Amino acid sequence: MLNATTRSGLAQKTADELKKRGFRVGDVTNAPKEYDKKVDGAGILLGPAAAGRTALPVLGTQLPGAERRTDDARKGGTVDLIIGNGFKGLAPAADADRALAALTAPKPTATGTGKKTC
Repeated sequence: MLNATTRSGLAQKTADELKKRGFRVGDVTNAPKEYDKKVDGAGILLGPAAAGRTALPVLGTQLPGAERRTDDARKGGTVDLIIGNGFKGLAPAADADRALAALTAPKPTATGTGKKTC
């Protein structure tokens, strides 16, 4: 959890709320120079390429306006939430729960044109 804003304590407050929602939170600190005070939107979810279809969408249910980025050089399963200047708060818990449930719901897939083949 990284704070790229000038609002002191924002990352810790957000980390505490994510913990209440069942997320495992690692380090809570200020963002590194490359992001510090340079994230205009709600935030950035940053993880390894493998997280693009797993952890990033799950965490994205909590902050739907966050940009999702993957970095092929990153290893492991750690995902960073970099809080930006546009951050107003996490999604309401009920909305986040519905979005999370939708991620696990099977989606119908097209099976062809409907024509039978032999």
